[in-house]
Amino acid sequence: MRLRSFKLQNIGLFTDATVELGRNAAVIAGKNNSGKTSLLKAITTDSRSEPGPPRTLAVAKLTKHERETLPRIIEWEFEVEREDLMELARSQGTVLVPLPAGVDWAKPLDAIDEGQVRIRTSPPWRERNSDTISTSTPTSRVGVYRLEGDVLECVGYDDVRHRQISHLAPFATLVRFFCFDADRSRAHEKLVRSAAQLDSRGDELITLFNGLSSQRKLAFLDTVQRVLPEIRRLESVPSRDGHTSLQLWFGSDDRHSLGFNLSEVGYGTANALAILFAVISDPHARRIILIDEPTTYLHPRAVRELLAVLAEHKQHQYIFATHSFVGLESFPDASFSLCERKPGDEHATVVNCGSGPAADARRLLREVGSSLSDVFGADRIIWTEGPSDADVLELVLRDLRAPRGIAVRPILHTGDFEGHDAKPDPGGKRPALITKIYTTLSTSSALIPPAIAFVFDRERRKETQLEDLRRAIEGNVPTKEPRPKLALYDEHMLENLFLDAEVVVDALHQVARAEKVRVKVSPPDLEAFWDGLDDPKRFLTGKRPDDPKQWRKKVHGARVLEATFEHFFGDTVAFRKTTHDRMLAATALRLNSPGAASLRAFVQKLLAGNKDPEVPA
Repeated sequence: MRLRSFKLQNIGLFTDATVELGRNAAVIAGKNNSGKTSLLKAITTDSRSEPGPPRTLAVAKLTKHERETLPRIIEWEFEVEREDLMELARSQGTVLVPLPAGVDWAKPLDAIDEGQVRIRTSPPWRERNSDTISTSTPTSRVGVYRLEGDVLECVGYDDVRHRQISHLAPFATLVRFFCFDADRSRAHEKLVRSAAQLDSRGDELITLFNGLSSQRKLAFLDTVQRVLPEIRRLESVPSRDGHTSLQLWFGSDDRHSLGFNLSEVGYGTANALAILFAVISDPHARRIILIDEPTTYLHPRAVRELLAVLAEHKQHQYIFATHSFVGLESFPDASFSLCERKPGDEHATVVNCGSGPAADARRLLREVGSSLSDVFGADRIIWTEGPSDADVLELVLRDLRAPRGIAVRPILHTGDFEGHDAKPDPGGKRPALITKIYTTLSTSSALIPPAIAFVFDRERRKETQLEDLRRAIEGNVPTKEPRPKLALYDEHMLENLFLDAEVVVDALHQVARAEKVRVKVSPPDLEAFWDGLDDPKRFLTGKRPDDPKQWRKKVHGARVLEATFEHFFGDTVAFRKTTHDRMLAATALRLNSPGAASLRAFVQKLLAGNKDPEVPA
C-alpha cells in the first residue's frame, strides 16, 4: 500500500493544499516555518497536537460559530492491492476494515484487484493512526464504503444504530505510519514489557531490541555500522531499578565500564537507531515512514549512508521533510513538493514539482537556499572523456580559485569512448552518441547539474566527427536551458601541453624519488632525446623542426612521454596517464610553463562561457 496524495482543507497553515507523493519516496522541502512539519503532523493526524483552523486574518474575522463549523478535512488517497487488505484480515483473524452492520466485508475486498482507497476525516478526529492500536479497540468513528470502480471511501460516522459494531480496529491499523521528528524526545531507558509493539516514534526501541535473538541483534548491528561505523557493539543492560538501557561500545574492549548509555551519545545516534529498526525489523512489513529533517544531528556521511540503507528497503514508502538534500541521490525517483510561505502571508501553499522540467527542480533548491552541490557534489559540471583529463582540469580549477560548485567528471574510460572494445566503431559515431546521452541527462527532469562544456582531445578526429560531437552537445538542449559547448584543446591532446623540458625533467625526478630508482637527466638531455625522435607512424610527425611549437602542437604527446619514460627509466617505470598526467599538470602549474598558461586560459574561457574556447598554442 502506498500513499499517492493527501489533501488538506483549512488545516493548520493550509487553507487548501494537495501534496502528490512518489511511489517510493517523496521530499517536502521548504524554508524554516514554511509548513513542512505541519504537513507531516497532518498526514498522521497526531491527536497530541490536533491541527486547528488556519491562523489567517480571514479566519480570525469569522464569528465563533463560523470558525467552529468551518470545514476542516484531511483526505488521503492510497494505492492499494487487494492482497494488502486480505492479508491483514487473515493475519489478525478479525474484521480490521470496519463496515456498517450487515455488510459482508469480504465481498468488496474480493472485488478489488488494484485500485485506490480514499480516506476522509474531519473533527472529531479519529484514533491517531500513527501509533500502535490494539485490535480490540472499539470504534464507530470510521467506516469503509465501496464507491464506483475500484475505489473505497473511508468516512467518519457516529450513527448510534451502528454502535453494535464493536471490537473493530480502525483503518489506521491497516495503514501504519512511523513519524520521526527533529526534536530530542527519544526514550533512553525503559521498563521492559513483554508484549511491546514498535511505536511510531521509536520510543519502544529498547524494549524491542531487548527481545531480539542474538543472531538478529548482530544483524541489526551490521546495518547500524554501515551508518555509524564507530559503534562496535550494542547491548541492552538492566539497571537496579528494573529498567533497561541500551548501551553502545566504540572501542574493541567490551568491558562494562567502557559502555555508553544511549542518553550519553548524540541525539542523531538515537534517531538513526530508531529509524533503522523501523525499516529492517520486519522484512515483510510495508510501512510509510515519515522523517522530519533527516540531516538533523547527523554527519553528512552518516546521512548519506542512512538514506542509502533506506533506499534498499523498497517495500516501504518514505516521506522526508527537509531543507537540505544531502543523501537524497539514493532516491532518484522521489517526488518533490515545495512549501512556500511568503513574507506577509499567514498561510502556506504547496507547489508540487513532481517530475516536471529541470528548471522547476532547480527552483526548489534555490527556494530552500540549497544547491545542487548538496545533492550531487556540483552545481555545474565540465565533462571530459577520461579520468586523467578530469584530474588535470580539477587542478587548474583549484589553481584559478574557481567558484565553489564546479566539478569536472569523466564520461567514461577513454578506451571505451573511442570504441576499443568488442564492438568496433569504424565511423567514429560512438563519442557523439554517448555525448548526446550525457547532454540529455544534464537537461532532463532529474536533478543532475547542467553541463558547462564537454572537453575533448582532437586526436586525429575528422571534421565530420567533430561536427557530430558539436551537434550532439549544442543541438540537444532546449532553448530555455544554458547550452554547453564542445571545447577542444588546440593541441593534438592534453599531454602535448606538458611537453616542456623543464616540466618533464622535474616530473621524472619526482617519479624517481617515489619509485626509489635513479635517473640522470637534464633539460638539454631531454631536448636532445626529443630531437632524435623520428617515427611518423608512432609519433605522427617526423623529426622536431627548429621551431618546436608546431611539433608540440601536432605530435602524439602521450606516446612521446611513453618513449621518454622508456629511455630514461628502462623497464623499471612506465608512463601511466592516470598517475603521471596529474603530476605533470601540477609541475607545469608550479613552474608557470607555457603549457600551464594555455591550460589556465582554456579553463577561464570555459567558465566565462566563451563561444570559442579553443586555445592557441
